[in-house]
Amino acid sequence: MGSLGILALSCAAVVVCTTMSFNGGSWSSLLAKSSATESGRMQKLWTFDLKPLHREFKPVSFGDGDGREDGPIEWLQDHWPEIKGDREAGDEIECISPANFYCPLKMVPNDGWTHFVRCPDHTTSPAVSYDISSCVPDAGYSLPILPKDSSRPDGRLSATVCPANTYCPAGQNVPAPLPCPDNTASPRGSIAVEACKANVGHHHNGAGYGTPAQACPAGFYCPAASLEPTVCPDNTDSPTKSGDLLSCKAVAGFYGPYGTAASPCPKDSYCPAASIVPRSCPANTATEGPGNSEISSCRAIAGYSGPYGTAATLCPRDTYCPAASASPLSCPANTFAPAGSSEVSSCHAKGGFFGPFGQPADACSAGHYCPAEATAELPCPTHESSSPQRARLTDCTSVAGYYGPAGTDAALCPANDYCPAGSTTPLVCPPHTESPEGSPAPASCTAVAGYYGAPGTTAVLCPAAAYCPPASSEPLRCPPNTNSPAGSTAITDCKAIAGYHHGGAGYGTPASACPGGSYCPAQSLDPTPCPDHTDSAPASSVVTACRSAAGYYGAYGTAA
Repeated sequence: MGSLGILALSCAAVVVCTTMSFNGGSWSSLLAKSSATESGRMQKLWTFDLKPLHREFKPVSFGDGDGREDGPIEWLQDHWPEIKGDREAGDEIECISPANFYCPLKMVPNDGWTHFVRCPDHTTSPAVSYDISSCVPDAGYSLPILPKDSSRPDGRLSATVCPANTYCPAGQNVPAPLPCPDNTASPRGSIAVEACKANVGHHHNGAGYGTPAQACPAGFYCPAASLEPTVCPDNTDSPTKSGDLLSCKAVAGFYGPYGTAASPCPKDSYCPAASIVPRSCPANTATEGPGNSEISSCRAIAGYSGPYGTAATLCPRDTYCPAASASPLSCPANTFAPAGSSEVSSCHAKGGFFGPFGQPADACSAGHYCPAEATAELPCPTHESSSPQRARLTDCTSVAGYYGPAGTDAALCPANDYCPAGSTTPLVCPPHTESPEGSPAPASCTAVAGYYGAPGTTAVLCPAAAYCPPASSEPLRCPPNTNSPAGSTAITDCKAIAGYHHGGAGYGTPASACPGGSYCPAQSLDPTPCPDHTDSAPASSVVTACRSAAGYYGAYGTAA
């Protein structure tokens, strides 16, 4: 077996010269490369490398630049008698390495050389170590294992700092960093699993650092390294895996700055989820109360209408719009309402109709009038009337036979006038006609006595030998053998003509011829006897028709 790591006594006190050889051949181990400092001391040991070489010596530095309290030179000086012993050159002795070094071969030649190798950077080993596996990485470092075909005889690299999101326990031979549990992270150079703390948006659920972390639930937030989730402020919510307070935003129907307790959305506004400030409802809309989250909660105020969530418009005439009306509602039959009405009770009867507010209205009957908004019919004034569905008092006019201004009590039409319906003043009858009080039409005007004519027309004087009672449309002829003057008004105006008499029956009766021995002047009711001893012919009309009888004499018309 060859030798490794022999210390030349002729070398400087701070230099170890090494070589390695085998029977039948030779190869060398380059442990380190030396460089002098200003003080002449050697620098840190370099990486171990192995390749076949001729026998040669290379200096190895054990200066205190490695930072250890007891350098290898001091350790060798303290243990050299033990190492050298009483053996002669050529005998084998046990390789005894100081701390942080190891002996690749346990038994080495007693040739005055030391046979040990320094541990890789950032590793430590106890004294009297025989394998590189005794070099344990410092806390926060790992020592990766090289493939078997590596040119390095120790099969390892220098220890490297433990990367982020892993940990490398102290005092353990860790060939690779240990990964942190799920959803946790650690800083570079972490030495224990407890350095693995929950990522942002995760928490340990009280199990402590170094355990797998789970997603932060909705309604909570979890900064990095959270042991437990932190509940969001009142009336706020957050999505799962939220990592900071600002992820807590107002729930629907509330508002407020992110990360603060939210307030109820005020009346007449709406607040979708995550609202910082309330949003005002569109024009002429309102909400039923606070805490609304959707614009569709904004509905038309009373007297307006429109689709939910849009600006409302004024309710049109003859309709009504209660609060929250999407469209106007028509008033009942025969009613009306002003624009902007909000209740059915605002619908009142139209003019000419009547009925309770908010109900269909009935037509006003004849003889009555119904102003707009009438709840009952109103009668026309005395002796006035109206047609159906009349709305105004002045629609009431005088009935036939009466007169007066519209809308007032009417007066009786006077005699000799006529007053059709609606007359404001009496109308005078045609000439030579007359009418009774309360006459309603021209036909009420008939001829006065002694005149005749059609009703309502100017009357004509009644002719002689006839008579015309009042209202005569035609003259009436006098009885036989009678006569009357023009304008006669009654049959009694018909009197016997000369030579005739009524025989005591009275005027207006037929007249008979006057008998002999008498005479009958015109209009004789009875014959008048001739004077004594005189006589007359029948139908005599004058006294001179009486002449002396035979045997007598005398003037005509005197007694003979």
